[in-house]
Amino acid sequence: MAKRHAGHFVTFLPVAFLAAWQCGAAYGTRLGFAQAPSVMDSTAAAAPAPTLRSHGTLSRVIRPPLDLLDRRGFFSRAGFTPTKRKRAFSVGPIPRLGALPGLGAGLSASREPSLGTHRRVEVRLSSTLRGGHSVSLGSRVVADGDAGAEVTVGYRVEPYVRYFGLGPASRRENEAFYREKTAWLGISASKGLGSVTNVVVDLVFSGVETEDPGAHESPSLVSRFYASLPSGYDSRSVGTEVGFSLAIGPEQDVGRSAPPDLVLARAAVLKSFIGNEASFLSSRVELQGSLRLGGDSVRFLAVRGLVQYLEPLGSDPLPFQRLLSNSGPDLLRGYADLRWRDRGIALANVEFHWGIWASSDVLGPALDAYLLTDVGQVFGDPTAVALRNVTLSHGVGLRLASTRGFAGVVEFARSREGSVVRIRVNRMFQGSRRETFRGTTSAPGT
Repeated sequence: MAKRHAGHFVTFLPVAFLAAWQCGAAYGTRLGFAQAPSVMDSTAAAAPAPTLRSHGTLSRVIRPPLDLLDRRGFFSRAGFTPTKRKRAFSVGPIPRLGALPGLGAGLSASREPSLGTHRRVEVRLSSTLRGGHSVSLGSRVVADGDAGAEVTVGYRVEPYVRYFGLGPASRRENEAFYREKTAWLGISASKGLGSVTNVVVDLVFSGVETEDPGAHESPSLVSRFYASLPSGYDSRSVGTEVGFSLAIGPEQDVGRSAPPDLVLARAAVLKSFIGNEASFLSSRVELQGSLRLGGDSVRFLAVRGLVQYLEPLGSDPLPFQRLLSNSGPDLLRGYADLRWRDRGIALANVEFHWGIWASSDVLGPALDAYLLTDVGQVFGDPTAVALRNVTLSHGVGLRLASTRGFAGVVEFARSREGSVVRIRVNRMFQGSRRETFRGTTSAPGT
């Protein structure tokens, strides 16, 4: 992406954001697209960091075009305003746009057999012009509000996946690409323990295969790292993962309000039995919290921190496609997805939010701005966690949300390696790496 002058940044954000919704992204939350991968991830050359001079200035720039769209009923037609009518069967688009997978689209179809019950079946299909394909089928049942079960099966092809090497010392100029194919079958059961505690037990059978990429991106991983290919390359890692998760905190759609205080913990064991037979124990702890500032419910400081580590159960090295990375909700937003990769990851995300516009309809959408800072690193061993290896990102973002819940964000973030612009409809706060239901699972158990 070409270098952009910081003075044009405030104008660029709302234009890019609304253009994405015009292409269909506005339907994402209604159709369950809120957990899908990033729809755009572009790395730009280093540019001056943007500054927000005042709340009033930003509002004066952004309010007029949004007020015009609001008066003409754009947000109501796009599905941001709740309707009283509920349908047992719904179909909608899935827009896909990214620097690596390219332009694409898909379809989401869901059915709730009996309105008012807590049963749902959903099928999702998508494809891109550069060979990215995904299909998943999920069925979810919730009984009496405190117990539930989920079954899902899926297959995904990522035509171009980045690889820079392992560890915090990997170099940006070593960027290479490979193709990744993933298949999975998952079963999970959940149970509420009181009003704010929930436990989940899951069993996931998965296979991850890597191979040479297509002709659109170069160099390939095998040509760049021919002298030191990572363990598991050009082979298939197949295994079964058994996991236990604990969540302490209220269930709440992020929407426009501050995210609730949450404690999330997970422990899982993956046993490999085809290809690379390395097995490991995965441990993860995540804390989230927010602090409202003043009497304004949309002016708040949100903080998220997590640590995850894969402990090998044996002497065999872990397949690199099962390792942890900065992807999914675990972003370091000034860096490209998958820039860092290793057995462990530790990071913190901090955001300061304030409201800048709201629809005239009390049930309609609203636009918030926020400043963001991310710090963190990957590591192969806990002793490698050190200040010299920590990365730092900072930037700004806009978040469009309504009473329907989370809608999407557009972000500009900078790091020592340049700038990244993202349009996302996946969550960071209250996000999950275990969304097998919608086909957005990621390492380690996929």
